[in-house]
Amino acid sequence: MTNLPKMSSPVTHEGHWSVRLAPAGVVLACAAAQCFGQGTLTVNFDTGYGVPPPGYRVPTAAYSESGVGFWNPYGLENLVLAGAGVTGCPDNGTAYLAVSQHARLAFRFTSMAPFDLLSFDVAQYYVSVPGPGTLHLVGYTTPDLFGAVTMDLAVGTLPQFQTFTFDSQWRHLYRVDILNDHFSLDNVVLGVPEPSGSTLLAMGSLSGLGYGWYRRKRLGWR
Repeated sequence: MTNLPKMSSPVTHEGHWSVRLAPAGVVLACAAAQCFGQGTLTVNFDTGYGVPPPGYRVPTAAYSESGVGFWNPYGLENLVLAGAGVTGCPDNGTAYLAVSQHARLAFRFTSMAPFDLLSFDVAQYYVSVPGPGTLHLVGYTTPDLFGAVTMDLAVGTLPQFQTFTFDSQWRHLYRVDILNDHFSLDNVVLGVPEPSGSTLLAMGSLSGLGYGWYRRKRLGWR
């Protein structure tokens, strides 16, 4: 009797594919976690365009760093970027942003992504001139800026920078306005919401399906 050559079973290939499927999904899910799970972001006004060298202050209509934009939406008055060591001004050893007389300040992600306001550092505009005493904050909770939370933050007299933290009321915001002038701001810490575990699992499953389709096409399966 003539022995017929053995043919590879599709089940064997299917098993071979399934073994590779899971690791591919896990790798891409982990990559997604690395990409999106940033946790917190600190804007310290040290790395954006136009930051002056130590000892100098420069007016600016707007400032952007790490995808977060700062500007005055209520008038034509400029903001001020200040380097470290300016005589008569607050000094924490690094650059910072100052809100000049009659100006106001707003900030948000330029992509309009939501964020949490965790903390920031505040000081007076000049060391010898008292600041506003109370900062009036508005946090917009919807992209259309209709929903909002508000706060009157008592900062008192601050010739040098002091850190203020915010509770869970200041989560998932789309923009924050500070309706005061003559103050200085530094080290704005924002929380970036991380994707849920179910989102990462779904991304891993989809990546696995895509890999499976590629394998089946490569092996000529229908």
